[in-house]
Amino acid sequence: MRLIEYLFPCQCIICSKVGEHICPRCLKGLPHTLPICCVCKKLSNKGVTHSHCSNLNITYFTGWYLSKKMSNIFEQNIHKGIWSIHLTLLTILITYLRIGNLVKECRIFPLPSNSINTFKLNRFLSKSLKGGEDNKNILLVGERLENIQGVEEVIRGLAISPLNIYILCLFVTN
Repeated sequence: MRLIEYLFPCQCIICSKVGEHICPRCLKGLPHTLPICCVCKKLSNKGVTHSHCSNLNITYFTGWYLSKKMSNIFEQNIHKGIWSIHLTLLTILITYLRIGNLVKECRIFPLPSNSINTFKLNRFLSKSLKGGEDNKNILLVGERLENIQGVEEVIRGLAISPLNIYILCLFVTN
């Protein structure tokens, strides 16, 4: 144990229990999302966008639904620059969805955001993952998806045309 961890032990951001960034009890209280289309937010097969919703073929993975209360807690941490809980939840999400190999096979970019703090968080999350540099598969990573137009601009700005586009988001707001 490092001295800093001894002096300032990590606490669950929800219940303040010492020991973990989010305790197992509180993690169980966050409802998992179902596979949804990232444009219309309706159920879709394996999280793929509906053909009538976007001209981009995107596979969309999300982790948890956020209530207003939880959204406020996470928003406060983003403004303070405390992103360890987001990284913990990203690791849990990748393990839960069993997409570790998919992550390694993609070039990884942060999801665009209108908020500079959220964009910094998304960049931190995307840099924390080790993806393949030469692959044509694209993975956009972030806290949540704000709009599909921002994703379309990112994809349009790339020099290569990707074979597959994936979006990995931690949260969907209820």
